[in-house]
Amino acid sequence: MSTGLASSRHTLEPLRSNHRLTQAYTQQATADAAESVANQIPARNSEIWLLLALIAFIFFLLKFLRALKAEPQIGKPEPPLTLFQKAPCLSCHYFASNSYLKCAVRPTDVLTTRAIHCSDYCPRYKRV
Repeated sequence: MSTGLASSRHTLEPLRSNHRLTQAYTQQATADAAESVANQIPARNSEIWLLLALIAFIFFLLKFLRALKAEPQIGKPEPPLTLFQKAPCLSCHYFASNSYLKCAVRPTDVLTTRAIHCSDYCPRYKRV
C-alpha cells in the first residue's frame, strides 16, 4: 500500500503545483485587470473633458461667425417713413421744410419710426 500511496502522491503533486500556478495566474490577471481599469478611468475623464472643450469651442465659433454676419445696428440710419405711415413731424411746430435741418428739437428722429411717439411733439395749429 505504501507504493500505492507514494504513487498517488506523485500524481497529486503536479496537480497541486498546477493549481498553485493557476491561482498565481488568476491573481496576476486580476491585478492586471484592476490596473488597466484604474488606468482607463482617467483616460475616460480626459476624453470627456476633451469632448466638452471641443463642443464649447464649436459653440463659441458659431456665435462669433453669426456676430460677424449680423449687420451692425450702431450708427446705421433708420429708414424713412413711407407715405402710408403716419408722420407727426409734418404737423409739428418744430418741423421745417429746410433741407439742412428738418427739426430743431430732434434732428436725428425726423420722419422716422422713432418720431411716431416723439415726446417733444407740439402741434403747429392748436384746435379750438
